[in-house]
Amino acid sequence: MANSTQIMSFEGNVKIISDKLNIIKEHKVCFVEDTSDALINAFKQWSPTFCAIYSRHELGRDPLNNNIMRIILKIPQATPIWNKNGSIFLNVPNVPDSYRQIVSSDGFIRRRDLNNFLDSVYNKWNTSSILVNGCSHYSVYEKAQSRIGNTHVTQSYIPKVVLEFPWSLQPAVSSEVCNKWMCHAYMSEEVSSIDDLAFTFIPYNWESEITKDTPNFFKIKSLMCRLCEEQDIPIYLISNVLLLQQSNVNWQRELGSLLAEMWTRFVDHLRAGRLDFPFAYGSNSLESFETEKLRQLQTTAQDILFKLLEAQYSGRYTELAEIFGLN
Repeated sequence: MANSTQIMSFEGNVKIISDKLNIIKEHKVCFVEDTSDALINAFKQWSPTFCAIYSRHELGRDPLNNNIMRIILKIPQATPIWNKNGSIFLNVPNVPDSYRQIVSSDGFIRRRDLNNFLDSVYNKWNTSSILVNGCSHYSVYEKAQSRIGNTHVTQSYIPKVVLEFPWSLQPAVSSEVCNKWMCHAYMSEEVSSIDDLAFTFIPYNWESEITKDTPNFFKIKSLMCRLCEEQDIPIYLISNVLLLQQSNVNWQRELGSLLAEMWTRFVDHLRAGRLDFPFAYGSNSLESFETEKLRQLQTTAQDILFKLLEAQYSGRYTELAEIFGLN
């Protein structure tokens, strides 16, 4: 393992970082199944609407390795409508009684109505709710016992509500992939100040399918997501950059050169003020950001790029580790 004075190749240093991130992910605190089941069962008892639309919950981690419980609510009657920034509107033309708490009289799902519904359910549990730009974020604190070495760790996890629906528009990927997977959307603070109807589309099943034979794709995504941590850079922008470059890049190259190139391309998109959403032709993922916010993203991403290039030039592991918060 590299020490504070060791000088290696940039490629070797990036591989060490990638391996460390994988170790951190493997040792991340896991959930206690009984706790998550108790939470869901309580929600079902308190809310007939939740009981009717609940599909399942998944325990895992987000791209930044935060513990999450993804609560998936099924909306089989929903019809997605593309918004110009790559987000979607969800129209439910024939509203069953069980959906009336989350569907407005005009047939659309609004974040405000969904937030109010979630508040009515979550506030009966031991939760804290923080409203950020019209988007509620909930943190449920439960004791999850895990041993790392001789240390017992207690950590929080975040329930994340995801809406699930069939894809009924022109296929954005192959019909086989569209038919195999349901689609998902969630509330995002990045778009909430623009339109109360807008939800962020999450094509993670599509992404997994079309990149499963692309070597190093998810290693590079993990590295870039780590760089976004605590920098207020939305993760879905990273996915968009990588998906747009999937067929243009030799993904069998070394991780270091791939990382430097992909982050450079990300900065180029921010400078140009345009980042197409890979599954919606003509959309611009950056259009939902206000000018000042976009300028901040550009400055932050450029600073990270300069530090990466400096670490590449020097070959010092400590410089690279500091960028990833691993020093």
